[in-house]
Amino acid sequence: MRKFVTIAALFLLTACSFNRAGKPADSGPEAFFSANLQRTGVFSSKAVENPSGSNWQFQAEQWIATMPVVVENRVYFGSYDGNLYAVDATTGAELWRFPMRDAVISSPAISGETAFVGGMDGNLYALERKTGEERWRFATRGPILASPAIANGLVYTGSEDGNMYAINVNTGQEAWHITADGPITFAAAVADGLLIFGDGSGKLTAVKAINGEAAWQKQVAAGAFTAGPVVGEGVIYALLSDAEQLGSLYAIDMATQQTRWVYPLTTESYSSPAVWGGLVFV
Repeated sequence: MRKFVTIAALFLLTACSFNRAGKPADSGPEAFFSANLQRTGVFSSKAVENPSGSNWQFQAEQWIATMPVVVENRVYFGSYDGNLYAVDATTGAELWRFPMRDAVISSPAISGETAFVGGMDGNLYALERKTGEERWRFATRGPILASPAIANGLVYTGSEDGNMYAINVNTGQEAWHITADGPITFAAAVADGLLIFGDGSGKLTAVKAINGEAAWQKQVAAGAFTAGPVVGEGVIYALLSDAEQLGSLYAIDMATQQTRWVYPLTTESYSSPAVWGGLVFV
């Protein structure tokens, strides 16, 4: 199998996404997987037109599977080589690397002066984003593949151990956790005061983001989620795969939890949907 070990600077996505209220962040930079906490995949940056090739390439020691995030001219990304990297967005020069004990598949999230990232070693790490110095780590009982979400002074991460954890951003102490019916592999969304996540049993769960109190749960299908939920225009979009490895995109009403429609795919999809202008892209 060919190993892809380079990250190319073809374009930069601005870190000025949207905070939990859907407004530009005013308490420091924020950068999240799929642009924002609703995971809509819509960025406020200027579109890239007619790219003429890469400006630079950075050589890691193994595959790069995470989506990079860009904050204040720094690019943050992880690698199968067990490192989280920060490189200069203009030159591609390495600024620092933080060694973790296993592969890094979780895309980092930035909030204020801290970079948060999960590891296959089961730890959630909080790092000083300018220096890479470790602030704290929180241990779960399974690998962390999903990108964290940060809101309400908490960082939320799911684990293959079947738990969704809420951890104090400053101390690294657990605030609460929710036990699901299967592993939590993909990123949670935060919308309308709720934390929404899917698990390996095909269940979609919503809890109050501030304290973990149960709001509702829905068995979407007999299968497993292959991407995290996306919330746009009052609808939750969720990708699931069945036992035959056939995927479907589900549209679920946020207010009633009723399934509005199902769009069958010809195979599994692990690509997070994007929602914009009355359309969903998958």
